[in-house]
Amino acid sequence: MKKEMTKIASALIPMPNLIVSCCDKEGRNNALAVGSAAMISGSPCMLMIGIMPEKFSYPIIKETKEFVINVPTEEMRKQYFYLGTKSGRDEDKFEALNLVWEKGKKVNAPILMGCPVNLECKVVASMTPGDSDHELFFATLEAAHCDEEYLTKYGNIDWKKIDTI
Repeated sequence: MKKEMTKIASALIPMPNLIVSCCDKEGRNNALAVGSAAMISGSPCMLMIGIMPEKFSYPIIKETKEFVINVPTEEMRKQYFYLGTKSGRDEDKFEALNLVWEKGKKVNAPILMGCPVNLECKVVASMTPGDSDHELFFATLEAAHCDEEYLTKYGNIDWKKIDTI
C-alpha cells in the first residue's frame, strides 16, 4: 500500500551530487554544491542548474554567464559538503581545500581536477519559476571532459564505474 507523503519536497533528489565552479571578472574562483541540475536538450546540448540568489556564486554566474559542472566522487565527500556549507564571501574555498584546478578550455571558469567529469557551460537564459527560491540557469554545453578510465570504447561515460556521492 502506498502512503501519501507529507514532505513532498524530498520526493525527487537529483543524482549525482554536483559542484559548480565559476570565476568572477577579477579572476577569483568559487565553487558550490548544487542540488538542482539536468540535461534539457540534446541538440543543441543544453543543461540547467538551479542556484539560490543569496549564494556567493549567483552574481558571478549571472554576470559572467559561465560555469563548470564538476562531478565529484565519494573520495571528495568532505570537500563537497564543505563547498555546500561555507561561503566564498567569508573565505577562499579553493585555498582552504587546496583544490587542484585548471582554467576551462572554452569558458573562464575552473575545472576541478579531482572530479572525473567536468562540463563547461555558457548561460543562454535564466528564469525563476513560481515562488521558487532558485533561479534556473539554462546553458549550452561547450566542452565535456572525462578521465579516460571512465570512458567506454565508444567515448561515452561509463557511469557505473564512477563512485559518485
